[in-house]
Amino acid sequence: MSSSLIQRTSVAAIRYHNGTIHNLIKFDGSAEYRDLMKTLAVSEPGTFALESPATSHPDQRQQQHHLGLRFPPSPQPQFNDAIRVLSNALIALKASIGPLLSPYDAFPPALPTYPNFPGLTYSLIQSAMAAAAIPLLGDARTPPVAAAAAANGLGLCENYTKPDICEDEEARMRMSRVLAIEYTSAALAAILSPFQASRKGFDWMEVRDWDLGSSAVPAGEEAEVRYWEHVKQVIQTFPARVSRERPVTDVIVMGDSALEKTFLGVLREALREALPNNDDSRSLVVGFPESGAALVDPTFAAARGAAEFGKRLMESPNGCVETRICKYWRRLVG
Repeated sequence: MSSSLIQRTSVAAIRYHNGTIHNLIKFDGSAEYRDLMKTLAVSEPGTFALESPATSHPDQRQQQHHLGLRFPPSPQPQFNDAIRVLSNALIALKASIGPLLSPYDAFPPALPTYPNFPGLTYSLIQSAMAAAAIPLLGDARTPPVAAAAAANGLGLCENYTKPDICEDEEARMRMSRVLAIEYTSAALAAILSPFQASRKGFDWMEVRDWDLGSSAVPAGEEAEVRYWEHVKQVIQTFPARVSRERPVTDVIVMGDSALEKTFLGVLREALREALPNNDDSRSLVVGFPESGAALVDPTFAAARGAAEFGKRLMESPNGCVETRICKYWRRLVG
């Protein structure tokens, strides 16, 4: 299973053993949750650290995934308060998901995906999930753009249960430079993510405007025109910066407001202006409503991709089977 924490909501998807992925639920966060996410987005790095440098200890850091259940709290009050708010949101999400699952199965492990906010650290997510008693998959952050790309079929090897063959497949994949446009009720974001294999994707550049969420569309005609002009400028931020030698190759729409008619019209116009050398800029948009391809719901795209990653983590023998490169180096050093 996977959960995706967004600015105002949380969503979850599950991948079953037969290979199908189902959207489970969208859960609106409390006002306290929304305020925390906005605070985490603008915080200085280290503000919500696991522990202060003066009390940091290697053994404590190794045991950080148990925080909130078995170990003393962090000496930083804001860290503990953030755990409380996030874990309450996860507990509420878990309670909503429970009736959708088999009563005979334990709650499945989850691979979380969440925005690249300076204050939203992996240790914070670990601790919140431990407090919510949700088993955690993986040992590093899963970027939402990489997950959404995977949900749309980008950068996935076919033979993921055979690490060597999978790596060979990934080495032959084209380099993708994915522009993700995330439009939610809370904010508008443009994120540029380069990768060959989506599981190795990362957020290279990001711009986020908290005054351009769909809930902030003004009522007056002139004000609304200015609003959509600002939306267009954000969409065009990175296509205007990247070089012709390394252009945007794919565009992904994300967020609970990404299929709004006016927004899609502005997106088309913005891409047409920002990518004048592309014969049909719409062809870059993965899962575009007019492309004829199967549309992955932008609200659940990151959660669906994370569910795919989670299933592959559980089925792949990575860490159990020695890879070719390891065998090669072991022979060299004797």
